Amino acid sequence: MDVLISGTFRSDPGLPLAANWAASNQFVQPALGRPISGGLPTLTINLIAPGDVWGDRVNELDLRIAKILRFGRTRTNVGFDLYNVLNSSAVLSYNQNFVPNVSVAQADACC
Repeated sequence: MDVLISGTFRSDPGLPLAANWAASNQFVQPALGRPISGGLPTLTINLIAPGDVWGDRVNELDLRIAKILRFGRTRTNVGFDLYNVLNSSAVLSYNQNFVPNVSVAQADACC
């Protein structure tokens, strides 16, 4: 028969998500009772607890079917490969920055 069949299945968890907010001193100072240390203009605050929210799981299935052909004293392996059979459309990268809503009036006034 000389038929070869193989496959690989891989399942990876999604990336942990964050909502990083670059909070200015006007928001941080009332909460701390003092300005941000080192004279920095902003402080990065993750609004989501680490490990609470995760991205989509990534599943991948690869298959190979091959036939061994013999010609006298030689043999040849002819195969057909299928990659990413499940054709997953999971998101692989995320924008981890949080930007608060700015009203149109504020946006027009700033420029």
